[in-house]
Amino acid sequence: MNDSSLGGRAGASARRQYERRREARRARVLARHPRFGRLLLAFTGAPMHEESWRKGAEGEERAARRLNALLDGRGVVLVHDRRMPGSRANIDHLTVGPGGVTVIDTKWLRGKVRVRREGGLFSESRERLIVGGRDRTKLVEGVCRQVAVVSELLGDNVGVVGAMCFVDSDGLPLFSKPKLGGVRIAGPRGVARLARRNGSLSPSEIQEIAERLRMALPEA
Repeated sequence: MNDSSLGGRAGASARRQYERRREARRARVLARHPRFGRLLLAFTGAPMHEESWRKGAEGEERAARRLNALLDGRGVVLVHDRRMPGSRANIDHLTVGPGGVTVIDTKWLRGKVRVRREGGLFSESRERLIVGGRDRTKLVEGVCRQVAVVSELLGDNVGVVGAMCFVDSDGLPLFSKPKLGGVRIAGPRGVARLARRNGSLSPSEIQEIAERLRMALPEA
């Protein structure tokens, strides 16, 4: 039932952005160095900002393949790479199943993933997402904004939850299910379990909601 051909192509917008940046860099180098430009390009690596778009696209594509396999035949529809209204940002993946909608943000980050509680007793406590020793809490805040947009589009009758899908799940805790701000933090298998959660939506209602999302959120 999870027919991704009806819901956009995963990683398409990130892939286009990477290719545009790569071609622009190639054109600049060839214009400045007409004689040795090709040689320079052959021996010079791509800058980090360009590589980040390539890795982002590959992460979304890899996550989509895993989710497709894990959700195949489970009554869940997958929708990929949709544009946020009034924004240049995009939603990597959406699933619609019996338990409602799951908004999924894909990340290909390496390092130990932990939710750390700070403060308390004499100061306000706060939880932070730490990945590889770096504070990545703003990534969770981005997912919360996406969940709010989708919830507003669908109204109160459809439950919407958020998930951050780590393509490389080696850094995730083995014996806990971290969550921050209501956003589940997991690898593809854990995110697929969330998308398959039980609920009362019928197959026809699932298809109707997926179509509403496709219409309201155009391909990125």
